[in-house]
Amino acid sequence: MSFGVWSSNFILFCLGTVFFGAFAGFAQLYRFATADAAPDDFKAKTISLIMAGGVVAAFVGPKLAILGKDFIPSVEFLGVFFIVIGLSLLSALVVMSVEIPNLTPAQKMEPGRPIREIMRTPIFIIATLSATIGQAVRIS
Repeated sequence: MSFGVWSSNFILFCLGTVFFGAFAGFAQLYRFATADAAPDDFKAKTISLIMAGGVVAAFVGPKLAILGKDFIPSVEFLGVFFIVIGLSLLSALVVMSVEIPNLTPAQKMEPGRPIREIMRTPIFIIATLSATIGQAVRIS
């Protein structure tokens, strides 16, 4: 993305955005994997820390965008993309330090619940509605 912005190449910028989108999608999955991998006595605190990180990011993110906007005077907003690169590398280092245990042979043999059954549970419905409302409020 940053090279696309620097070279004023929209196609390259879009291609970079696709790759960053894939990275961001996987990063969202790691939040849940980390909560699942935490020891039972630390699960609640892990989830709290993950949620608190999102709240901190909601305040810090816009400030970093303002800071990076004119960081490289010749190309407006290029500095923001370099900040994103730095934060992405930092988060990759954190994720690489998380040890997620492999499934046991017995767990591998379990078929798991069908998605339709999961989607009918009240907790899934509440979580989905909460996420939908949260995204709608954030976008508007």
